[in-house]
Amino acid sequence: SARRFDYTMLGDMVNLAARLEGANKSYGTLILAGEASARQIGQASGIVLRELDVVRVKGKKTGVAVYEVVALQRDVDDRLRGVLAGFQEGLQAWRRQDLAAARASFEPLAQAGDAPSEVFLQRIDAWGTHRPGPDWDGIYEMKTK
Repeated sequence: SARRFDYTMLGDMVNLAARLEGANKSYGTLILAGEASARQIGQASGIVLRELDVVRVKGKKTGVAVYEVVALQRDVDDRLRGVLAGFQEGLQAWRRQDLAAARASFEPLAQAGDAPSEVFLQRIDAWGTHRPGPDWDGIYEMKTK
């Protein structure tokens, strides 16, 4: 019809959302959010987020913090609180290149079925004894769309 429109979405945020949707497969997660979305969700929403990584997606030069949408606050039990705390410890150790401490945090979580912890264990194994050095920015470059 002459009145029919073909609507589409364009822009950086849409591109990022598409990249993060695809990144779920890499992390073994269901829902990922970027920094802007995480800020808007905030703690007052009752939604629990877990910071997973800082990634550089295809087509971007800077990194963006990536958060997993974990659960509603009312559904968080002691086991999940332990996973979140342990992962945060591992992530901090990873960022300061303390691979032994990162492994100590991520291993029990991965053994209990936490897929993002397994991702970091694979990265630690890939690094081996060759750490990236003091100029490392902590950003993981996404290899796929």
